[in-house]
Amino acid sequence: MAAYLWQGILTSAIVLLGLALVPIYVAALFAGDRLFRHSGETGFRRMAFWLCGLAAILGMPIWN
Repeated sequence: MAAYLWQGILTSAIVLLGLALVPIYVAALFAGDRLFRHSGETGFRRMAFWLCGLAAILGMPIWN
C-alpha cells in the first residue's frame, strides 16, 4: 500500500471506486458460497475449469 501511495497509483478516486465495488464483491462471494454448497467438489471443479477456459479465450489478443 505504501508503494502504491508513493507512486501515486492509489488515489482517492481509486479508493472510492473500490468502496463502491465492495457490495458487488460481497454479493458474488455469497452467491459462490451458496452455489458451492449445492454442487459439491465435483461441480465446483467443473465450473472452475470452465471459467479458466473462458478467461483464456477472452484473454486472447484476437478480440481487439
